[in-house]
Amino acid sequence: MLATLTPLNSSAIAAVGYDGQNLYIQFHSRDEPYTYPNVPYSIFLGLVNADSPGTYYHLYIHGKYN
Repeated sequence: MLATLTPLNSSAIAAVGYDGQNLYIQFHSRDEPYTYPNVPYSIFLGLVNADSPGTYYHLYIHGKYN
């Protein structure tokens, strides 16, 4: 089940969602969100609260959750 997506103020990321296990990221450049399985809630919170969600994504999510 896809979580409800919440818009982010980011030039790279349009919206994010979390369902308790999976992180969903909707990029501005893509129609469908990517699903990242087994992501801790702390990572989701970090992304939502980051000054630069795009930078946070590249440092803590990209290539780490497949």
